[in-house]
Amino acid sequence: MLFSQLYGQVLIPQTVRQELADKRSPTVVQAWIARSPKWLVIQMVDIISDSDLDNLDPGEQAAIVLAEQQKADLILIDDLLGRQIALARQLSVTGLLGVLDEAARQNLVNFPEVISRLQQTTFRA
Repeated sequence: MLFSQLYGQVLIPQTVRQELADKRSPTVVQAWIARSPKWLVIQMVDIISDSDLDNLDPGEQAAIVLAEQQKADLILIDDLLGRQIALARQLSVTGLLGVLDEAARQNLVNFPEVISRLQQTTFRA
């Protein structure tokens, strides 16, 4: 998987794991998270009241808090408000397109091909 090739280990909060496993998630995503790879580390995160995070969904809130707690090198977040809040908190931010761009730079993917495939999903940029 690209994430392990690019970043080694990836941390996600338990809340994000639950979102991925939700019955509304695509079946392939549910199956993937049910058999999560060794490089994916799932951690519990306690969210204390923080007015800056109130307008984000629980997964984004937990991801930002986890990134801060772990002094993460990078946080992957696509939601515009979430990105703005993470940047305001001095976190280094990328999104899915940034991950794919970096993977293309390292010759791990064909960028036009993966963008074409991405356009066939519900992903919005």
